[in-house]
Amino acid sequence: MSPVSHRMILQHHELFGQWHVPNLRAYVPHERGYYVVRTNSVGMRASRNYATVPPVGVSRILLLGDSFTAGEGVDNEERFSDLLERRLEGVEVLNFGLDGSGTDQHLLIFETIGSRFGGDLVLYCPLVENIRRVTVPCWPVLDRTTGATVCVPKPYFSLEGDRLELHNVPVPRQRLALNEAPPEVRKLLGTNGHTHHLTQLIRQAVAPLKPAMMRVRHYQPFPQYASPDHPAWRLTWALLERLITAAGDRTVAIAPLPLYYYIERLSPPVYLERYREFATAHPSVHVINLLPHFQALSPAERRRCRYPRDEHYTPFGHQVVASALRIELARRGLLRHEAVEAV
Repeated sequence: MSPVSHRMILQHHELFGQWHVPNLRAYVPHERGYYVVRTNSVGMRASRNYATVPPVGVSRILLLGDSFTAGEGVDNEERFSDLLERRLEGVEVLNFGLDGSGTDQHLLIFETIGSRFGGDLVLYCPLVENIRRVTVPCWPVLDRTTGATVCVPKPYFSLEGDRLELHNVPVPRQRLALNEAPPEVRKLLGTNGHTHHLTQLIRQAVAPLKPAMMRVRHYQPFPQYASPDHPAWRLTWALLERLITAAGDRTVAIAPLPLYYYIERLSPPVYLERYREFATAHPSVHVINLLPHFQALSPAERRRCRYPRDEHYTPFGHQVVASALRIELARRGLLRHEAVEAV
């Protein structure tokens, strides 16, 4: 029998909403069987502690993101952060990723914890879905103990003119059932909080036809990217600008992580246009397009980047991201000479 565990991995945090339990080793049930989560004394999902000041001669990358960065579905050592660090001589990659989080939480994590660790490069890897998370006060997650979907409260910002205003802090502890979530959350999810059994059967029946239907309809899973004036994108833009300010003298690179819709050529990648506009407006920021590295794979290899049921990257998917980042960071001169030599 696989050594699975139902230990609590995340705990309540008054500012972030939730954060990893420090000094943890847990076996998490998953469709692959299980995967291992280890955290350090700061609560980062990391297999070791880091000094606040990097060792002499060592360059440091501070990595921000959600569950795709934190590594849901894979062991610590299988994540693209750890793979990248092993492939770059004289470079540490500190992973501040957090499951079920959005750009607002990533900003607060960096300002509160990440910025204490020095570093030369802030590498932000937002899942493209994050644009849905920044406008809401809670976000649904799967409770590992009960198997039920619950909404976890989170901090969020509003844009008042040109000023960001923080709300929902201290973050409430109480989790909500999906049918108790605010209407704007249920609308984003396309649900009223209940899924009828007949609806489930219909979805299963049409699942094999879904890819073809998406291509024909030019399906766009995140219409928030369709216009530069969409409120969710304007808010994301402001959050990214604040991240640049918080980074100070550090270089900032943004590498949006594509979901399978884009990797498997089911939807046009309209999110890239928005990020390119941001890069044009902020020439010092490097925007990295990872999609060509996925689409250079064969169709069968692209499908191997995610699990059969779980949309998160498989170990193979993490290998693709690590290889792409190594190439793109070197191409832009964002790695020290020693690290480039190791490439």
